[in-house]
Formats: sequence, structure tokens, C-alpha cells
Amino acid sequence: MNLLTWIIVAVFAFAGGFVQTVSGFGGAIVMMLAFPYFFPLKQAPALASAIGLGVSGSLMVTFFKKIDWKKCLVPTIIYTALSQITIFLIPYMNVNLMGVIYGVFLIFIALWYFFAAGKVSLKGTFGMLFSTFISGIACGLFGIGGPLMAVYYSDIIVDKTTYLATIQFNFFFGNLISFISRIINGIYTVDLVKYTLFGFVFIWLGRQAGLKVLGKIDREALKKFIYVIVAASGVFSIIKYI
Repeated sequence: MNLLTWIIVAVFAFAGGFVQTVSGFGGAIVMMLAFPYFFPLKQAPALASAIGLGVSGSLMVTFFKKIDWKKCLVPTIIYTALSQITIFLIPYMNVNLMGVIYGVFLIFIALWYFFAAGKVSLKGTFGMLFSTFISGIACGLFGIGGPLMAVYYSDIIVDKTTYLATIQFNFFFGNLISFISRIINGIYTVDLVKYTLFGFVFIWLGRQAGLKVLGKIDREALKKFIYVIVAASGVFSIIKYI
């Protein structure tokens, strides 16, 4: 077994758990910055999503009483349905095409953060449909469904704890169903189990570290740093698969 692969899983799972706890999303983004370079592109999202269940599930349970069910049920159902449809199409997709689309998507979410976040409101039916459509497909393809859903929920939920609890339910439910679909479609395979269990340990440690600084760390500065890396990773992905 490649020691470097284990180190990458540990470091990026820890970082993913920390970022998701502090900002409410971003765990999968952080892991997917590295996983596609150490695992096949179709399996990397499956691993990131599986490990991500550890942090979204634990945060959901911790803040379960604060979930705003009225605001999350419809978006969660649409998000989950779209991700399942996309997952069933993955076995038929060209890997190089997926790699280019992945790179374009990373650049898109980075540009959205820097130029549209805070300026474009996603409140209302159109905002909900726009967020869930793009996020559900992105979750199915790349295991990354957080950025626009985070914008949508932050626009309709004021209380930070309610926001964190509600969005974690959305992610946990969606990723759990996606995880089952990936097993059915042969995308999540037995050889990923050991990395998933190993990743659980470190994403939980990242969660604990995040809880200690929750409310103290500059979330916007952290997001800017992450999205600069996201944009760079998108460029590298396009170059690699074009």
C-alpha cells in the first residue's frame, strides 16, 4: 500500500472535517482537491462522499433539534433525486470529459464566490431550484454539492446554528442515498472501505478541532483561501484531462 496515499487521506480528511464544521460546507471540496490525483476520477467522489458522511452525520446529530424541517425537506429531496440520476449516468461517461467538466466546475464555484456571493440572493423558488439543480448534479458527478446550497441556506436562515444543522441534514441524507447508489453502480468498491474507515478517524478529529474554534476563526478569510486553491485545482484538472 502506498504510504503517501494514506497520508493524503489523513491530511485532507482532517482539513475537510475542520472546514465543514467551521463554515457548514466544504469538506468534500477540500478532499476532492487531492483525491482525484490518487484515486480514479470516478471513485474519488465516492470516497470523499463516504468519508464526508462521518462529519455531516455527527454534526446533524449534535444539532438535530435546530434543524428547520420546513426549509430543508423540498430542497433535500430535489438535491438527492438529481444526484441519483447523475450517478446512474457516470459509468457511461468518458473519464477525460469528466475531468474537464470537473475543472470547469471548480473554476465556476470559485468565480461565483469571488464575484457573486453576497451580491446575488438565492431566496425564493427560482433560487432554490437553481441551487438544487446545479448542486445535485455536482454531488452526483464529483461529490461536491455544498457551495450553492450553502449560499441558499444562508440566505433563508439567519441563525448560525440552525443553518449548520439544516445544511448538514441536507448533505447527510443526500450523501447517504448517493453512497448506496454508488455501491449499486459499482463505483464505490470494496478496496475503498479501508480508506473510508481511516478517513472517518481524521475527519472526526478535524470536526473536533473545528468545534473548538467555531465562532472564533475568520470564516471569510478561510473561504477566500480555499477558493483560491479551488480555482487553481480547476485549472490543473483541465490541463490534465484536456
